[in-house]
Amino acid sequence: MRALFLLVGTLQLAALLSARSPHEAAQGETVSRAFEARYAAWRQYVDAEIQRQGLGFRSSLPGSLFYDNQPFRDIVSLGPPALPYMMHKLRQDWEVGRMLSAITKWNWHIERTEDEAGKRVWTVVEFRDMAGRTGPPDNREIWLRWWRENPKWTADRFAGLYGEWKKLKEDGKDEEGEGKCQAMKDLGIAALPYMIDRVKQGDRDLMPAISCLVDAAVAADAEPPVCLDWWDKNKEHWRIPFPKAKEEPKQPTQAKPAEKPAPQGTEAPQLPSDREAGEAPVDGGPAQKSVARDVPSE
Repeated sequence: MRALFLLVGTLQLAALLSARSPHEAAQGETVSRAFEARYAAWRQYVDAEIQRQGLGFRSSLPGSLFYDNQPFRDIVSLGPPALPYMMHKLRQDWEVGRMLSAITKWNWHIERTEDEAGKRVWTVVEFRDMAGRTGPPDNREIWLRWWRENPKWTADRFAGLYGEWKKLKEDGKDEEGEGKCQAMKDLGIAALPYMIDRVKQGDRDLMPAISCLVDAAVAADAEPPVCLDWWDKNKEHWRIPFPKAKEEPKQPTQAKPAEKPAPQGTEAPQLPSDREAGEAPVDGGPAQKSVARDVPSE
């Protein structure tokens, strides 16, 4: 099963890379090499520290050993362009999740409850169908789920939280509003395009959240034009290269049979219009299946 899991991951990454332009592929190859080199240096540093300090099982190691060092910061400095390669490496090394957190700033939440039998259940709040009986679900599975369902998941989540946040502010419920604002920030930098889109529409209240997510590269009290100008110049560094959603194959249209001409001397009967026949108006169109929502257009 493990071999199959890694094979599927390799095929998915290959499909993602083959869909890019030659320029993007060249850039990706450079990022890929840089990530592999820095990951190897980080892994070597961690293993050396474990031996030097005589530490025991990995599960009991302090978290700072993994992320409070220069090799780790060198990896994080690659930014979002390295995420596809990190997601692939994650299948082999769960500790890569620390790098993903540092770059994306996405925070998920675990809710611990008890079932009817009194046994503990650990549920991922963001994906409630993911739960564990002996502890929280594998963080690799959570990250891979997030990766697969974006950008639509973040777009939908942000839209809901934003509406609730604005309503609470209008009602003067500032404390509850702060909770919704924090939930928007917990979406991480994947929410930046949607926040910027709201700033374009005149919302200044999101500036502190944007400033927090971009490490104060934009001041919390910056004027909207300053923020938008900064985003226009730096957005490629902050956008997450999520896999493109697969489009459903279009069904071929069948040609209508040729109509027989009416006999000479007779007129073809007039068919009732859609509205007269009680059908839905043509301009309304049939109900469409929902598709993955992309980031706002620039």
